[in-house]
Amino acid sequence: TRALEEAGLPAVSADALVAQLYAAGGEMADYLGRRFGDRLLEEDGSVCKSALLDAMQQDPGLRREVEQMVHTLVRDAILSFWDRAEARGR
Repeated sequence: TRALEEAGLPAVSADALVAQLYAAGGEMADYLGRRFGDRLLEEDGSVCKSALLDAMQQDPGLRREVEQMVHTLVRDAILSFWDRAEARGR
């Protein structure tokens, strides 16, 4: 991704998008905080990945819910990225 960007080409990283979702103030961090309180969050408000993994291993329904939400949000962000790039003639 970095090489494409350095070459001046539009590029998007699904990993970076997920990191944004899980960061403090990100959509998944906010959702999980509302749903579970601080149990799945770090002190800074970001998602505690080890706590989330433990919770998803104990609850397959939660795993499916999180996967569906993250995949949908990432897909929408990628489509939006390409729409914006196309609108700029990229």
